[in-house]
Amino acid sequence: MSLSNKISNILGTKLPNWLIDQLVRRANEGGQSVRDNDNILFLANKTAWVRLVSSIDIVNPSDISYFQNALGPTITNAEDLAKQFVLFGGTSKYLNQNSYQQRAGLGQGGSYGTLGSDEVKQFGFRPMPGITSVTIDTQGTLGSLRLATVSFKC
Repeated sequence: MSLSNKISNILGTKLPNWLIDQLVRRANEGGQSVRDNDNILFLANKTAWVRLVSSIDIVNPSDISYFQNALGPTITNAEDLAKQFVLFGGTSKYLNQNSYQQRAGLGQGGSYGTLGSDEVKQFGFRPMPGITSVTIDTQGTLGSLRLATVSFKC
């Protein structure tokens, strides 16, 4: 049965088909008597999350060589430094197609000592940077602008 002709929004116009399909899918997912892991994740995972990605490209050859010495041969392209340090659940590495690997352990590729052996000798092992809080406020006359304040610890 098609609901698109029977349901209308508050303005009295027909709802788009993609919205009707989403409502039907959510009703079916929520009405299951036996739930698998995917269903539980779909229904219970309603928390917010934040991913902070830099858009900087390193183009200066001396900067690239500095980071190659500090971080190893993983920095070869201008955008590699931003991909290696994504603030998402701590500090994660970009793998491919929105897939990330969280850093763990000690040493150059781990959670502690991400700056390389020289900085570890000078400052000791330091925890990885991470986002501590995010505040989003509406601004403007109609609240159409948003101001995001991201706090992180390095």
